[in-house]
Amino acid sequence: MKRMPLAAAGVGLYLGLLLLHNLLIVAFTGPALKRQYSQDAFAFARMSARTVAEAYDSYYASGYYKFREMVGEVMRMNPDLLALALVDVEGRVLFDSREFDEGKPDRPGVIDNPEMLAAVKGLDITCRMTRGEDGSGRLDIVVPYLEEWGRHRVSVRYIVSYRSWADQWRGLWARILLAGLVSLALGTGIILLACSRLNGSARR
Repeated sequence: MKRMPLAAAGVGLYLGLLLLHNLLIVAFTGPALKRQYSQDAFAFARMSARTVAEAYDSYYASGYYKFREMVGEVMRMNPDLLALALVDVEGRVLFDSREFDEGKPDRPGVIDNPEMLAAVKGLDITCRMTRGEDGSGRLDIVVPYLEEWGRHRVSVRYIVSYRSWADQWRGLWARILLAGLVSLALGTGIILLACSRLNGSARR
């Protein structure tokens, strides 16, 4: 008669430990994945900024299709890159990748946000989290381009989405859920079998 209460207590304890284990995995793995994703985006921006700036100087005015090809290759290297722009230290947007789809603007845009303007003028790479119009998280990265003699005329701005990180996050949850269900089924079976044998031994 004690078999069912004992089995229920064993299954409940096992379920609680399993839930705690999975929550700890999520708590430690999720932020680590996001941090790694941000570091990868940061490294990509730092390595590709010179290519974008030099392509602009060489081809934007005199060989636009070559410029478009070079910048397109850079953008295809990171599928999460939503847009990139070249901004001078006065805040004028010299180029925005959205013009590939929308056409060149009649007049260059101007950045008037003090924080962004300070990032464009600065000599350090900056990275901040922002929200898109749909509320999704994004990385806004600004990389200064220094010419051969250290002159700083422009910076390259990258807008990177968290799409790949979100996909990895959902995949992590799916794997944890599947592993948890399998572990729960196996653990419950083992506990019931052990309780059954204990109960048989007690009767003898």
